[in-house]
Amino acid sequence: MLPFMFPFIADTVAVPYDDNAIKVHEWGVVEFQEAGLTAIGAHWGELGPDGILYDYFPDEVEAPVVWFYGPDFTGSLSIEVSGGRITEAYPAPDVEDLVEMPPPFGSSLPPVSHRMEWTGLSFGSGTAAVEQEELTRRAGFGETCWGWAAGYWRDVPALSVQRQSDGWTDGFIYYECTASQALSDLDWTLDSLRPAYGQALLFGPGEGDSLRAALVGVGGSLELIRGDLQDGPIRSVICGWGGNLLDSREVSAIWNTWKPRIRARIAEDGQPILLFALPPDLAALISTIELTVDQGYEVSVQRLFLGLMPVAGMAWPCD
Repeated sequence: MLPFMFPFIADTVAVPYDDNAIKVHEWGVVEFQEAGLTAIGAHWGELGPDGILYDYFPDEVEAPVVWFYGPDFTGSLSIEVSGGRITEAYPAPDVEDLVEMPPPFGSSLPPVSHRMEWTGLSFGSGTAAVEQEELTRRAGFGETCWGWAAGYWRDVPALSVQRQSDGWTDGFIYYECTASQALSDLDWTLDSLRPAYGQALLFGPGEGDSLRAALVGVGGSLELIRGDLQDGPIRSVICGWGGNLLDSREVSAIWNTWKPRIRARIAEDGQPILLFALPPDLAALISTIELTVDQGYEVSVQRLFLGLMPVAGMAWPCD
């Protein structure tokens, strides 16, 4: 079992710089809801002053955030979802291919192959000039929907991204997608759950408006590893799930984005919630990502997808 409980201090974990290599970091959350699985970067809603995220569209399907590290370079990025659809993209792609395929036997919903590509991109150091009009293009929403979390994502010290055709610039690329049928068809119950590293974070209602949090072992039942976790140890666990390869500010962005949603779901139904890392083979069922670099630098991709699942009728594990 990995020793995840080291103290978490902001800015202590940084992405190693290599002047001959590009690193792509991507993270998202697969949220388990009655409407089915959703791969999410930020749940749509409005962040209230009480720290709870209030829904706009509870069943809206969304997906991950992508950052880039390394020397300045130019190139293109493509993202493909097989067996699902890309439902939102920031910025709008330059190329989009949607291919209908024959439905699998016994399925009433035909899967699709959906691919988007962003071309003519320049990646460089420095602070990104944010195109606010793109964020507020949905009249009346402003910095809500997924945009309420964008400030956290811009705090990450990644390369800025600029599109040469229209001058769009920001510090990340974002998309939303439905989970593939292959992922949805798996048995997502506590008895069958096998998270990466055999661990999960368990959340429940605490005193007042607070969260109760614990690290638990998962293997058909829940075994308490450590209870009474606060924000620092929670970020440490997430950092460990990412192989300690994510920048500290990426980990903080993940937790700052998802803590309000976890609080909201617990406030809605009072059920404990598990947050866990998906194994790489299941993350590959969500989407594939390819970065083409004009300068020929080596490219590596680090992906962290988390699962968020309610656990009904479960007693809190004891020491």
